[in-house]
Amino acid sequence: MGTEAVLLNVFHSVPSANGCLDLLLSFYIFEAQQMATVSLNEINTVDDLKKYLNDNEQKLIVIQFSLRYPERRDFVENSIRQWITEYSNRVLFVKCNVQHKENRFKTEYNIQNVPTYILFQNNKEVARLTNTNEDELKKAINQQLPQQN
Repeated sequence: MGTEAVLLNVFHSVPSANGCLDLLLSFYIFEAQQMATVSLNEINTVDDLKKYLNDNEQKLIVIQFSLRYPERRDFVENSIRQWITEYSNRVLFVKCNVQHKENRFKTEYNIQNVPTYILFQNNKEVARLTNTNEDELKKAINQQLPQQN
């Protein structure tokens, strides 16, 4: 069943004196489904990351260098999952775990603190943010994108 069908079924199956409640519930279910289906690509080796950067050099690439805590996801990562759809073909988002067994990420990309976000375009670092929030990261992304008229 597609997302639209699920939303339609939920919208009609929730009795309420106020149609706004139905609409709000439908919106939250839609958001939850979108978040569940959007994944953040993970790259585990420096060599794979270099290949990814070379293969996609025409796009803006945002790399999240972080630690892997399965029980906790940071707030910025939640925003990134939403931005994957928002920025679609203009920005690519990937995640690199600095605790991975092949831990050259720290030395190769000079990662001192986590999370660190590095933006690449044309295979060059164009911005770096450490311990940032989603507003600052989104501003950095938008500054690197060509302005649309």
